[in-house]
Amino acid sequence: MKLHRLIPGWNQSRQAIRFARLASEYHRFRSSCDPEQKPGVNWGDRYPCSDDRTQMTGFDRHSIYHTAWASRVLSQQRPAEQVDIGSSLYSVTGLSAFLPALCANRRETLFMLF
Repeated sequence: MKLHRLIPGWNQSRQAIRFARLASEYHRFRSSCDPEQKPGVNWGDRYPCSDDRTQMTGFDRHSIYHTAWASRVLSQQRPAEQVDIGSSLYSVTGLSAFLPALCANRRETLFMLF
């Protein structure tokens, strides 16, 4: 049983603490910016991801290493076009930076690369 569920206002308290931490970090970051060299950072432009505060960034090792390997091989071989069938969209968009890439997937994909 999760005891925090029995404490009234637990989630609101956690959210208030996260917001206070975010506001503090924002003000520290903004004060570190040189106004003559960097554009201002406005509070209204923020997109807080308070649940993203982790010690380590997790990742899918297969997808990451496969994408890096494929990019290295294709950058050396330089094919006229890469036809990717059912792979990661991150892989295809990365490859499209240096060669024409076509993504074939059984599901519709709603974006265009120019």
